[in-house]
Amino acid sequence: MARRHGLELVDAERLPVHGGEVRYTLAREGARERAAAVAELLAAEDAAELTARATLERFRDRVLKAGEDLTSLLRDLRAQGKDVVGYGATAKSATVLNYCGIGPELIRYVTDTTPAKQGRLTPGSHIPVVPHQRFTDAYPHYAVLFAWNHAEEIMAKEQPFRDAGGRWIRYVPGVRVS
Repeated sequence: MARRHGLELVDAERLPVHGGEVRYTLAREGARERAAAVAELLAAEDAAELTARATLERFRDRVLKAGEDLTSLLRDLRAQGKDVVGYGATAKSATVLNYCGIGPELIRYVTDTTPAKQGRLTPGSHIPVVPHQRFTDAYPHYAVLFAWNHAEEIMAKEQPFRDAGGRWIRYVPGVRVS
């Protein structure tokens, strides 16, 4: 895609954000010398067989299973009359909610501490985003941890939720309740 627009990859930097990501730098062809990090990253990807069909198929299968497992769990909990909410109105939550077709019938609301997000709806799935105070005023039975990359910090901060009998639902790398 970059080549179609006269660009080439000139640098790559691994970042710990969101459980690990890579920041790519593109430049006009020939405008910058390629950093050694590009060759290192490509070699690591080749060694891990990241572009092999079997690797991509395994990834697809894990994504499909996680989506099915999460949706099935949420349906079962709601059928049991359990109160399920989301924790963290993140961009990645919008992705999983829309991919799985999860809406307010399965998750009553999503709590977030960011004032600009409160009073709005999650994109596409239209789940209300509410202030954190609502979460702490009346703890739900379950909370889907959408800010999964901050799980340890959040779970420690929200120990009163656990003490009140609340349980966390996590979906990365697979669906589990703790």
